[in-house]
Amino acid sequence: MTAYDTLAARWDAVMMRNYGTPPIALARGEGCRVWDADGRRYLDLVAGIAVSSLGHGHPALVEAVSRQVATLAHSSNLAVHEPGVRLAERLLALLGVEGRVFLCNDGAAANEAAYKLARRHGRALDPSGGRLEIVAAEGSFHGRTFGALSITGAPAKRTPFEPLPGPVRFVPYGDADALRAAVSERTAAVFLEPILGEGGVVPPPPGYLRAAREACTDAGALLVVDEVQSGIGRTGAWFAVHDAGVVPDVLTLAKGLGGGLPIGACIGVGSAGGLFAPGDHGSTFGGNAVSCVAALAVLDTIERDGLLASVAEVGARLAAGIAAVDSPLVREVRGAGLWLAMALAAPVAAAVEAAARDAGFLVNAVQPDAVRLAPPLVLTAAEADEFLAALPAVLDRAHVSTGGSSYTTAPARGAAPVGVTVPAGAAGSPAWPGAADIVAAGGGRAAPAGPAAGRREDEGVRHMVRHFLRDDDLSPAEQAEVLDLADQMKADRFLITPLAGPRSVAVLFDKPSTRTRVSFSVGIAELGGYPLVLDAGTTQLGRGEPIEDTARVLARQCAAIVWRTFGQDRVEAMARGSAVPVVNALTDSFHPCQVLADLQTVRERRGRLAGLALTYAGDGANNMAHSLLLGGATAGMHVRVASPAGFEPDPVVLARAAQIAAETGGSAGWLVEPKDAFEGADVLVTDTWVSMGDEATAAARATPFVPYALDEAALAVAAPDAVVLHCLPAYRGREIAASVLDGPHSAVWDEAENRLHAQKALLAWLLERSAG
Repeated sequence: MTAYDTLAARWDAVMMRNYGTPPIALARGEGCRVWDADGRRYLDLVAGIAVSSLGHGHPALVEAVSRQVATLAHSSNLAVHEPGVRLAERLLALLGVEGRVFLCNDGAAANEAAYKLARRHGRALDPSGGRLEIVAAEGSFHGRTFGALSITGAPAKRTPFEPLPGPVRFVPYGDADALRAAVSERTAAVFLEPILGEGGVVPPPPGYLRAAREACTDAGALLVVDEVQSGIGRTGAWFAVHDAGVVPDVLTLAKGLGGGLPIGACIGVGSAGGLFAPGDHGSTFGGNAVSCVAALAVLDTIERDGLLASVAEVGARLAAGIAAVDSPLVREVRGAGLWLAMALAAPVAAAVEAAARDAGFLVNAVQPDAVRLAPPLVLTAAEADEFLAALPAVLDRAHVSTGGSSYTTAPARGAAPVGVTVPAGAAGSPAWPGAADIVAAGGGRAAPAGPAAGRREDEGVRHMVRHFLRDDDLSPAEQAEVLDLADQMKADRFLITPLAGPRSVAVLFDKPSTRTRVSFSVGIAELGGYPLVLDAGTTQLGRGEPIEDTARVLARQCAAIVWRTFGQDRVEAMARGSAVPVVNALTDSFHPCQVLADLQTVRERRGRLAGLALTYAGDGANNMAHSLLLGGATAGMHVRVASPAGFEPDPVVLARAAQIAAETGGSAGWLVEPKDAFEGADVLVTDTWVSMGDEATAAARATPFVPYALDEAALAVAAPDAVVLHCLPAYRGREIAASVLDGPHSAVWDEAENRLHAQKALLAWLLERSAG
């Protein structure tokens, strides 16, 4: 039984059945990634239904909430607190209006407050009660509490709980004439979403909100705009009404405002802000100080990190990439910013959601024929490309699972949408994870660099930047390109000189090095450049300068940055701040340049990679094991890591390798029994049992690895022409026998030389693809 099975059974035993049983149990998150209870990693393209604006575990949010909890967690509405006042001031300033704010817990509560304001407004105009009608849209959603439900244009949600408050009159969404005809002297307020959210992310025709504004002004009714899902940067603007050029009387917010903490807001503009009298409304937890500082951290981060521009650009990229997919299922893409729907030609959204989840992506079947994407606002171009690369296979699997029917394209709901609407087949092909070949219109400003790809601006011209931070940053085809180029550059050391000038490459070291230092220094020189070798500890990094700041300085003077460091997060931070390629020369988690050299060496000896069985024996949790899993799987190899229990590979890396292998025809697995792993192996790889920093405990640490040594007994059960690799330094008589290291099966010295050629090819390839 899996961890999910156990937790789902407990859920079923104690939880009310209003949600059914969700198909996944999430355990943790980081950035735009989440992990389930069984350790599988997903790219989160739902963000808790457009809630986790900054992704998961964002340091700004963590710090703000932790500080406030330690200062004052709760005060109720019986006391004033500074975070609440500051948040209200900030929201009014961002909206650009005079008004008043009511802070609450969520979107339904914000819309309940707005409904009560509408009642106050109607009673003020007609004390007899003749002006209490609400006009709302068919297909709309405003919440599940009684007032909010009564104005939700979804009969299936309303009918079981009728009678509901009223009167409410529903009109077709997007039909300005029908709206004008419905607004009368009986209307207290019109409630509208700027884009239907739960209705399928359906934008209205241009000018629809302006027509609603005019109709309300003419009739003396309030215009209430529900921006619970669209607000706080989701569309690429602070508020969707800004793009529409409309000032509402009341605006409601929630979801992304708190970045994951519960908070909502009802903003009354001008005189609407004065409709409540003391005692008219309230909330014990609404405007809680902890939620308020979370919201302020979200607003600060969006502003500081330029996320509005990034949302517009990455969203347009994502929309164009989806539209490029050749699938009978995809009808169109609609929405704005990072709030998109993939409209389908048949009601198979649930199958697409399930297939995406199986492939490691979380999306939402918002309607039977529409799949919603509402990822964190920090989603990078590289992460968007990762989804785009997997999407054709996801759609194919959903197509097969639903019988592989032929679909007839249905007309879109709504007309001439604003924001992004791209018919299927209207853009170029999507790229593999990390690739950066799609440039879609939108925003006109550069998105911040992501872990595997980013953008830079040179005199207003946008360019893509490719990084190499882990082995799966290259697709199978791209990996083969780099290896082919490495073979050519080995045959002719001065084949190309992309760094001629010379241009400099910064090569930083946090760890001791021989092969990395020599191979990169010689390689950069042979490419025509100057290797600027730096001890990172003697730079300002050693004094605590933010990594992103160092990246910005280096990127303005160097053509690329190479870093041999400790945590993977450090090299990823360097990539985020860099406008030139960043190469991971080694971290505690991955050693991708070494594995490129290993793959080149195996190809030289065996003539191919796909289908070969590669066994790594030793510490399965180290960087070589992780990189061999990812790089070998990308090459279509059958990768087996043999290690003692307690030294197994990171399950997330192993799962990712298995996911890649499923696409390339390879496999990835972990074994405890070394003989089973050695048997029939085409390639045998090991590494030192004692990594840097563990030397003091070398003897005790080595004990459990003794059965995993590469010795004559291991060779005896491997393939007759097995290739032996070791990334060095090697300790003869420990992890590898001297007779094996120096014997005829060993390719270790070719492997060491190939660091030079593989890294030269990689640098040349990255520079060419990052060129303006």
